[in-house]
Amino acid sequence: WPARTVDKRDVLIRLIRKGEQGEEHLKVLRALCQGERAFHATNHCVPVLQELELGDMTFAVHPYLGGQVDYPWFYDLSEVLDFIIQALEGIAYLHENLVAHLDIDIDNFLFNYAGQARYIEKFRCYFPVRYYLGDMELSVMFSPDSDPASRKIVGHPLTRIGVDPAKYGRELVPEMSNDEPYCPFRADMWQFGNMLGHMFEVGFSCSDIFFDQSTLSAIHRVLARPFHTDRRVEVHRTSGTSHGTAGDGTGYYSSRECPSTS
Repeated sequence: WPARTVDKRDVLIRLIRKGEQGEEHLKVLRALCQGERAFHATNHCVPVLQELELGDMTFAVHPYLGGQVDYPWFYDLSEVLDFIIQALEGIAYLHENLVAHLDIDIDNFLFNYAGQARYIEKFRCYFPVRYYLGDMELSVMFSPDSDPASRKIVGHPLTRIGVDPAKYGRELVPEMSNDEPYCPFRADMWQFGNMLGHMFEVGFSCSDIFFDQSTLSAIHRVLARPFHTDRRVEVHRTSGTSHGTAGDGTGYYSSRECPSTS
């Protein structure tokens, strides 16, 4: 529910836990989204400003953020790379803290603009854009003391929380449709790559696209390259510039073998 605090800040209040349902979601939020850790440079989780308790329910108060982060479409390649690098920063931060999201898609990314006037040319150049990854209710967190080989899950993410899988509304990572253990961290990367593939397939047909064909073709070639098992996600932002490398996957984003994230 949207709300406004006594000091005039726009916020969103969200039900996180009711009884035992939502316990892991709350655990993840408390670990990554509160206090000093919530404002770590590479942490792109939506911060929790306050918890509210009512009976057996726990609510989280979040800053009010905007959705549809790809609207209007990115003006140039630097805006595309800024989004991709911030998104990878956020996913890498989750994985470094042994949290897998399991629901990565464009509608779960938010940014620090909630106004209506998005039709302005070069919209994103008028403020420092900060992208966030929200909707952590399907996430899973492992203990730092756990054996890296044991950091796997089985089945559909919604089944784990007692919800009808038909309500997922996502393309399934192949491993989610059977009963064999799989690595949730690699499942995240499959979802992220799948999201980018759909974004730029759409980009080819957008009438208001600002990229020429050669630029989009170059982006497709980069996204089509396979990741290698001996590389980890490492993203750095220094002096106003961004650069990075991505890894921890194999060939066709298989999530059978789970790498150590410790």
